[in-house]
Amino acid sequence: MSSEPLIRSTKFSEANTDVDAAVGHAVYESYSAIVEDDSEHLDEDASWLRDQRNLHKSLHWLFRPSVVMVGLTIFMFAFAYSSAEGTKQMIQFKLACNSIRTSSGNDYCDPAETQVLVLSLQQAYSIALGIAMIVALGKVGPLSDQYGRKIFLIGIIVFQMIGKFSRYTLMSTYPNLQFSLMVGTEFLANCFGGLLTVMTLANCYVSDIAEPHQRTYYLGINMASLFVGMSTGPLVGNFIISIFKKQSLNTQPEAKYGPDLSSADFMPLRFELVTLFLLTLFIVFVLPESRGQHARRMSRSLSSTPLVTSSRPNITPNKTEWFLGSFNFLRPLRLIFYPRDSVHRLRHKYIKSTRIAVLLLILTDCFVTSLAAALGETYVLYGIYKFKWTAVDIGHLMAITCSSRAVILIVISPLLSYNLLQKKLGLEPNKKRFDYIDYGTVMIAFVFESVGQFLISVSPSGILFLGCLMLNSVASLATPAINSAIVKFYPESKIGEVFGAMAIVKNIFSIVSPVAVLGIYKTSVSKWHFPQVIFLIFCGVFLVLALVMTYVIFTLTNAENKDALEAESTCADL
Repeated sequence: MSSEPLIRSTKFSEANTDVDAAVGHAVYESYSAIVEDDSEHLDEDASWLRDQRNLHKSLHWLFRPSVVMVGLTIFMFAFAYSSAEGTKQMIQFKLACNSIRTSSGNDYCDPAETQVLVLSLQQAYSIALGIAMIVALGKVGPLSDQYGRKIFLIGIIVFQMIGKFSRYTLMSTYPNLQFSLMVGTEFLANCFGGLLTVMTLANCYVSDIAEPHQRTYYLGINMASLFVGMSTGPLVGNFIISIFKKQSLNTQPEAKYGPDLSSADFMPLRFELVTLFLLTLFIVFVLPESRGQHARRMSRSLSSTPLVTSSRPNITPNKTEWFLGSFNFLRPLRLIFYPRDSVHRLRHKYIKSTRIAVLLLILTDCFVTSLAAALGETYVLYGIYKFKWTAVDIGHLMAITCSSRAVILIVISPLLSYNLLQKKLGLEPNKKRFDYIDYGTVMIAFVFESVGQFLISVSPSGILFLGCLMLNSVASLATPAINSAIVKFYPESKIGEVFGAMAIVKNIFSIVSPVAVLGIYKTSVSKWHFPQVIFLIFCGVFLVLALVMTYVIFTLTNAENKDALEAESTCADL
């Protein structure tokens, strides 16, 4: 607490001779100040975090941690991934087709059987991905608070290169689909973390350098960097295929890797590996560390203490307890339930309602994030099944959808937030909780997503299908708004731990959601013969999520109003 007196002289008391009114107003001012600044009392490192940000501003741009630097990292990672994704999907389909032809003894493969085999592979990928990353997600967030973001980014990229090189070797060596070994390479590539972990670290990086009022837009830029990389990568991948296909036609004899496969088909996979190697060099030699030495030291010293000092004496753990605690990768999950020791005592009266609201925000964000990959796979599979798409068409799908999302986040997001919601509608931001600006942004996103899913289900052609996906891009506004709102409830010294906790939940959802979504889609193709039903289901799901967000905003507003009424009654009694 501050050493200043609770009731101090104010301009109001100097101009008003009514002692009761002066005392009452002073009490109300002091109460409001305590409530508004309670996060600073919780956040023991708030002052040195501000000092750290001021120090960053004095550095040369090349050595200054910035959203541009981390955005470039995200872009290169997404660019490498997406440049080979379309080709990888088609190679997997051809290898699966070869496996079915070999097992059946026919000269052709049934498209439905091929879909089912590839769907099974994707489901196995999802499970392997989730198992591989669950430990990394639980430890990377809090450990990056203590040791910096940069070292963990390097580890992720290195293991991604090892795993992807192993997969490339399998696909280019064997003519049939090596199901178990392919799943093993997915596990290897993500055992230190994957795209979700990169985004978690990037969000921590941005939260280190951004002021509270900048956070939503900066988190949006992170997402936009991801989408720009995902949109430009397929175009480059298609260009590489076209160039080397022409060269292979002029080269005889053509090297065969399996039925209907040539060396040109694997060039985007080689390009992906080269790009990841260049990204590693960029992170090692160029990317500045956002977490200064003092910040890392403070986080290490606070890592074993509660968020708010209690009346109980601190007990220093012995070596055995410390060693076992270091393996407790689920420890950050406690923050999701908004424990009392993370909340100022003035908020304890309404902590139950706030806890429910925070939990719903986190679960909604994790659920929506996990759906992105599952629905993306479904869009690709549906396009191949319904519209007979090729690798080039898949590249166009990724390019159009990701570029439209990038435009939404970079251009439309600030216009919507500042020009419409704040200037036109007069909504004011709240630094302590999920406010009406966040709510309006999320509601617009979910309504557009719901309408887009319905239109997708009735699209008669591939062009209209892509147009509906562009409409769905507005939904990308939801994630940065919810992420920024969640961070408002916690101390800045625990940002990495909060994002780590959310990443664990996202990982759990990322195991369940793709398996469930692809399972429904598989059933709709093989049994119902009505694959569009998956889009109608999610049309309803996003309407339900919109209702959940409405409940959250009313719950928080009601708690805040009760708090204000109690403050007024306290002043009136005085």
